[in-house]
Amino acid sequence: MRQIIDESGMSAGAIYNYFPGKEALILALVTSRQANEADAVKRIKKRFDDPADELLAIGDAYFSQLDTRGDLNHRKLNLLIWAEGVTDADIGKLTAKGFDEPNNHITELVARLQEQGRLIDGINAEAFSRLLTAAYHGYVLQLIWGVAPSADEYAKTLRATLNSVLKPRPTGTAS
Repeated sequence: MRQIIDESGMSAGAIYNYFPGKEALILALVTSRQANEADAVKRIKKRFDDPADELLAIGDAYFSQLDTRGDLNHRKLNLLIWAEGVTDADIGKLTAKGFDEPNNHITELVARLQEQGRLIDGINAEAFSRLLTAAYHGYVLQLIWGVAPSADEYAKTLRATLNSVLKPRPTGTAS
């Protein structure tokens, strides 16, 4: 908890005056992050009918927000919360819940691409979704360490990776 307070930039008194305990603070932080991510995905869903275009747009959105959104302290704070979830089962469940909604949506997009015959053979939709999620979280960790390439370069590479497993859209078909 001391590290979380230090990274927040607030005094312990201010935090404990507003939050009754560690769980309430973490719940507020995690809920806020999850709501922001869910809103971003909802905005993207409205713009695309094609699951491949939507999947690529989600990847672009997640990486572009890293260049414009929070500072390094915000990212460190999220990492500390994840680490807290390793030793505290309740916090672990709460943080894991934040992965479920985006992961489930990406899994659905990948499954739709499979149904359309637009993915190379042998790809498990859920495993592929988790791989994409792990790539994003691995990038965040690299940012914290200070060894990451630019978010734009990472997003371009991820886009190229996604395109390498997509088959061309059949000509003359709607998305």
